[in-house]
Amino acid sequence: MVDLTDPLPYTAVVAAIALAVATALGVALGDAVTTAAGRAVPIAVGVAVGTYAVSRRNRSE
Repeated sequence: MVDLTDPLPYTAVVAAIALAVATALGVALGDAVTTAAGRAVPIAVGVAVGTYAVSRRNRSE
């Protein structure tokens, strides 16, 4: 028979739930960072190229 006063099974269940939540949050955060980086890099490259082109044009005038 299961001893319902033993906290160990409950602790294991809480730990498993906490691990599942932490994993889900980690995956979501990782996806968000990857998506943000995926959007930020082309924008940063575009800004850098545009800034360089404008500065070159201004020097040649």
